[in-house]
Formats: sequence, C-alpha cells, structure tokens
Amino acid sequence: MSRICGNGSFNNCLRDGSTSLPYGKNPCQKDVLPQEFVDDTGDLHFVPAPCQVACPIGTDAPSYLAHIWEGDFEGALEVITATNPLSSICGRVCDAPCEPACRRTDSDGPIAIRNLKRFIMDKLGKNFQPAPLPVTQKETVAIVGGGPTGLTAAQDLAEAGYEVHLYEMTDRLGGLAIWGIPAFRLPVDTVNEDIDRILHYCPGIKVHLNCALGRDVSLDELKERYDAVILAIGAWWGKKM
Repeated sequence: MSRICGNGSFNNCLRDGSTSLPYGKNPCQKDVLPQEFVDDTGDLHFVPAPCQVACPIGTDAPSYLAHIWEGDFEGALEVITATNPLSSICGRVCDAPCEPACRRTDSDGPIAIRNLKRFIMDKLGKNFQPAPLPVTQKETVAIVGGGPTGLTAAQDLAEAGYEVHLYEMTDRLGGLAIWGIPAFRLPVDTVNEDIDRILHYCPGIKVHLNCALGRDVSLDELKERYDAVILAIGAWWGKKM
C-alpha cells in the first residue's frame, strides 16, 4: 500500500514499501496521486532540497549554488543574505549541517556549500548595501542582547516595519562572535561587516551599548517603555572549575 513520506525523505515523495522515488522537480500525475497530497506549497515544481531542510534558517543553498555556477555572483549574494543576516560570519564558523545532507555525499562527496558562501561574501559582501527599510509600525520592541540572536531578531522585526531598541551590556555588538571566537578563526572585521550591513539596512534599529539588564535598566522599565520585549541574553558566563 503506497503512503505519503513527509519527513523521512524531505521531499514529500510517494513511497511504496522500502523504495522511494528519487528527488526531482516534475509534477506528480493526477491519476497517481491527488495534488493536495503531494505538498502544501501550491507549487507542483517545489521540492525542498535536503541541504535546505538541514539548514536551521532554511537558506536556499541550491539557488545560490546555481547562481555561482552561472557566474551570477550578485544573484548568489541576494539569495544568501535573504534569510541570513550574518552571512559573512556563517561563511567561516557555521558547522554546515547542509553538507552532510548534500545528495552528492552518496557519490563523490558533498559540495563545499559553506566555503562557496564565504567566497561570495568575501568578494561582494563588504560593499553590499541594500536599500534602507522604513519604519511602518507604531509599536516598538526592545531586545536585550546584541549577539547573533539579538541582531537577527532585530533585523527580522525591522523588516516587518518595527522600530527596535537593541540593548547590549558591553561596548560593542556581536556577542560571542566577538568575545568567544578567536580572531584568527573569525576576524573582527568580518563580524563588523555583517553588523554594519544590518544597521545600514535597518535604520529603525536603535543601539544602546554599555547598558546591562538589572544594572542600567530593569525589565519592568523596558516593559513600560516598549510594546514588546525580547530577551536574547544567551548563557555565555563560564562555570568555575
């Protein structure tokens, strides 16, 4: 008896016994399986690639690899930065769960997805300045923590039109990307490149440095000032041995 395979093979394929259809982009025939059971995207040609499914933020790796293959580096840059505000950082220190999921692992080895991202960001990322976003919402949001989580949340909210106030206890943004990873592994200039791009792209993000929760501002004060508060403080204090 045929059944739908949802999570097992990442591609909403039709499976019969222990044999599954290969990955592909061809629409399923109506007399084989009704469209409503094929996928929930409304697009018969949509098949999420295993590498994209493995990525925690769903980066469309197949698309930017295709742009690189065609020599369209600007197109690759747009795809990479569409879902990843910290693309330059991830080109160096991401553990690349996409690569073990790459279908070429079964043949001659996975594509160097992370290194290709780094290539694009090193080549074009420094001068990439997307058009600034306007603030369109009347509500304001406070984010406590200027590390990768806080920065990503700030950009996501700014893209939705909100004014964001980002509170950081130290004298610079970046969190553990600055304080926890040695510069020979992740240069400070690379971190600043991503941060500068975010702040240029989202002028509605207001940064408050050297402002610690509990010392310079309380949670109750933030709740009173803003319509919503996000705590992105992390857990980076080490334990004593």
